[in-house]
Amino acid sequence: MEKKELRELGWRAEKHDLENLSSKKILSKKPLSKAMRKYLEKKLEPSLLNCDEKTPMRPIALCIPVSYEYPHFFRTLRSIHLSAMKALSYLGENYQAFSILCCINAKENDALEVKENNAKLLHELRRLQKTEFDGSFMNLHILDYSHEGAYFKKKDGVGLARKIALDWALKSGAEVLASLDADCLVSENYLYTLALFYQKYKNKSKWALCGFSHQEPAEKAHKKAMDAYETYLHEHSQFLFDIASPYYPVALGPTIICTSEAYVRSGGMNKKIAGEDFYFLQSLIKLK
Repeated sequence: MEKKELRELGWRAEKHDLENLSSKKILSKKPLSKAMRKYLEKKLEPSLLNCDEKTPMRPIALCIPVSYEYPHFFRTLRSIHLSAMKALSYLGENYQAFSILCCINAKENDALEVKENNAKLLHELRRLQKTEFDGSFMNLHILDYSHEGAYFKKKDGVGLARKIALDWALKSGAEVLASLDADCLVSENYLYTLALFYQKYKNKSKWALCGFSHQEPAEKAHKKAMDAYETYLHEHSQFLFDIASPYYPVALGPTIICTSEAYVRSGGMNKKIAGEDFYFLQSLIKLK
């Protein structure tokens, strides 16, 4: 999937939103709201309670569940890197607001091939932490749930992986949480527009969606099926909009962005093995 610029129901990025943004100081961790304290006390993923990491979390966190994605995940990282370079060309090279957070995961009953694939990816990501993502413009955080004692149970899946990544970003002080998938390619303007969203809504309870299109498949038959699927998604959404349903947005995990306050007020990400994005989006839509 390829992510286009950020859009939000009732909000579009306007030029004045980022006037002088590059000169604005990035705020440190703000005081915790009542909703935030309640979430951290009662709903934070238990495996994160005693976790700590020396690498500081930046205000805008890209949260990515990853499993069996070596070497394809590096295409995703490259697209994020290019988007960051574009953002910094507008914001200035000293603008340090972005973190990538990867939850590398496998189930205890997964094939050895999956676990070995994850091990290769972990090795390369740890190398990149010290080179490409050394903290100069973007931090890279790695949560390893692909080793003995940390494997997911058979009933767990992408919902838990998303929740772990989002909860860790929240716990570490991120103020904008962007949900991504490991096979997504983001647009050049993606991070710049996230910076817009952060500057405008960092202290509020707001959420947003990205436009999307699927990557072009090599085979014509696959492209025909993909086009039909996308047409269905958009038409179904339009029909819901036409009957004034508030639940008309297309629910796709890697298109959802929210502030930390919206995240905790919605109840956070659920642990469903599938459809987690649908139910999370419903919770965000219900916010007032």
